[in-house]
Amino acid sequence: MKELDKTTFYPTLSENSRLNVVCFWGMTCANCKAFLPKYQAFSEEKAKLANFYRFNATENPAISIEQRVRTLPTVLVFQGETQLQRFSGQIDLEELEAALYELDRDRPESENDNCLEEEK
Repeated sequence: MKELDKTTFYPTLSENSRLNVVCFWGMTCANCKAFLPKYQAFSEEKAKLANFYRFNATENPAISIEQRVRTLPTVLVFQGETQLQRFSGQIDLEELEAALYELDRDRPESENDNCLEEEK
């Protein structure tokens, strides 16, 4: 999974039409340390559905503030640079998965890679 920083955050989000999922985390955050391995496994399982990234919020505070990240971990779902969904604190990966499927269904057919029916 790719780690984003202040120079790659916006260019990466805007470079494609897929859903982009970004986990904001911090090095001293105990909840983040517990969540990140689960997020990593989830990202590998759902790689056909979206692009998954990590973003160290404590090393890149300006973007964290711009995105109104106040709790770690926070997972934001983007379409380009537009934020579509937010999950904070104790993140339920089943809720995240359901949201991703719903958001993917709402995208125009030309942007949808039609992987959902095969994956379910």
